Amino acid sequence: MSTPRPAPAPFNPSWGAPRDHPRAGTVTGAALLLALPAIIAAVLVGAASPLWGGVVLLLGLALTGAWVAAQGWLALRSCGARRLEPRRHPRLANILSGIAAALGLEKVSAATAPGSEAQAWLCPVGGEAVLVCSEGLLESFTRTELEAVVASLLVRRRDHRALRP
Repeated sequence: MSTPRPAPAPFNPSWGAPRDHPRAGTVTGAALLLALPAIIAAVLVGAASPLWGGVVLLLGLALTGAWVAAQGWLALRSCGARRLEPRRHPRLANILSGIAAALGLEKVSAATAPGSEAQAWLCPVGGEAVLVCSEGLLESFTRTELEAVVASLLVRRRDHRALRP
C-alpha cells in the first residue's frame, strides 16, 4: 500500500521566483551604485586630463557591465545549481525540449538545484535562460505537475521582457 501524498500547498502568486535571489531592479540599482564611483573618478581625473578621464570612465563602465552580466552565473552558483544531466532526469529534459519547441523558444536549458522543497525558477545566463528545478520538485511532482511548472515559467519568459536574458 502506498503512502498518501500530502495536500498541495496554497497558491502563492510569487511562486516560480526564489525568495533569496536578487530581482532585476536590485541588480540595476547595484549597477548604478557601482557605476557612480567610476563616473566620479572620471570627472576628477578628467579635470587634469580629459583623455585619461575618458579612459577611466570607459574602464569603470566596462567593469560594471561585466558585473551585471555575471549575475546569472553567480545566482546559479549561489544556489548550487548544476547543468541537467539528461540521463539522470530524462523526464525533465523531454518536457523542457517539447514545451520550448512548442512555444518557439530556442535558447533554454535546464539545471537542477539541491533541496527538498519544490522550487523552480528561470535565471538569465549569457544569451539563454536556464530553468532551475530543485531535486525536491523533480522527486515529488508527477509528470503532469512538472509539465505545468515548466510551461508556466516558459510562457512567462516568452511573454514578459523582464525574464528575457
